[in-house]
Amino acid sequence: MVEAGKGEHVAGLRAEIDGDILRFFYSYGSAGDWQQIGPDLDSKVLSDEYMQRNSFTGAFSGLCCQDLSGERLYADFDYFEYRDVKQD
Repeated sequence: MVEAGKGEHVAGLRAEIDGDILRFFYSYGSAGDWQQIGPDLDSKVLSDEYMQRNSFTGAFSGLCCQDLSGERLYADFDYFEYRDVKQD
């Protein structure tokens, strides 16, 4: 879990895939200081070829926020953008 600092109201979330490695990042404000969340993950499990016996994984993306404090807090998402960034 990552908590926003006092007075912080805007957070950025980002995912990057580098070959078979998937990484998630967050940033507060507009500084662009991205911090990795959690470990490097295996991106192959998102592929249809990973499953067997007529299963379908299908890669989906979305946003979710859960209030674990019990204080009925919420989050608003202004936008969601997907960009396919070509690597040189």
